Amino acid sequence: MIKRYLLYGGALLLLLAGCQKKEIPVDRIVVTPEVVKLFVGETQEIQVECYPSSATNLDLLTVANSNPEVAEFENGKLLAKSPGYTQILARCGNVSGKSGITVYAGWFTKRDRRYGVDIASGYNFLMGESTPQAIELELTHQVDSDNQEHFWLWMLCGDFGKTIDFSGVVGETMVAVYLNNNEDGYTLFGGSEPGCSLRSADWVTDVSDISLVKGTLKVEQPEKNRYKVKADFELSNGFKFTADWDGYPAMKTE
Repeated sequence: MIKRYLLYGGALLLLLAGCQKKEIPVDRIVVTPEVVKLFVGETQEIQVECYPSSATNLDLLTVANSNPEVAEFENGKLLAKSPGYTQILARCGNVSGKSGITVYAGWFTKRDRRYGVDIASGYNFLMGESTPQAIELELTHQVDSDNQEHFWLWMLCGDFGKTIDFSGVVGETMVAVYLNNNEDGYTLFGGSEPGCSLRSADWVTDVSDISLVKGTLKVEQPEKNRYKVKADFELSNGFKFTADWDGYPAMKTE
C-alpha cells in the first residue's frame, strides 16, 4: 500500500511540474525611430517593441520621457513643445531601448528643404569702437558626418530690428547659403547702389543670367547674445532660401 501511495504521489508531482508556466524574459527592446528631429509643434509616432513576443514579464515594462518640457509623450505620440533634447526610454527588467529627440530652435531652407540649426556661431566686430559695429552670424545644419549646410550673414549692428530689402540700397549687408565645399549655393551682398550683387557660393561660377526676385532680411537682438533671424529670398532660377531662427550662438569678439 505504501509503495502505491509513493507511486501516485510521484506521478502527481510530475504532473504539477509540467503544468508550471515557463518564464520567458524580454531580451531586446526596440524604440523606433531611434533618432527624431522635429520643429516646435510637429508630432511623431514612437513605437516600442519587445522581443521575444512571447515574453512573460511584459508587466514590468516602463516608458519614460526624460524632459517633458521639450516634448510631450502620450499614447505613443510625441509633440515637440520647445527647443532642446529629450529621450524616450523603455525598460523591462535589465533590458532597455531609447529614442533621442532633438527639437530645433529654428531653421533655414535651401531649395524648399528645411534644415534645423544644429550649431549657431558668430562674431562681434568692434572696429576700434567701444561697442560692436557689425556682426557675422552662421547657422549650421549637420547633414551627415561629411557634409554641412550653412546660412551665413554679415551686417551692421545699427541695422538690427530693421527689415532690409535687398532690392534697394542695403549698405554692406551680405547673406549666403552654401555647402561646406561652397557649391550649390549663392551669396548676395548690398552696396551704395539700388539692388544687390549676386555671386555663386564659390564666387567662381558666372551667375550674370540670374537675378533677385525677392529678398528681405531682419535680425533682432532681444537680449545680450540672443539673436532672431528672419530671411526670405528667391532667385529667378527658382532657388529659394528662407530662415526663421531664435537662439543663442556661441559668440566671439574681435
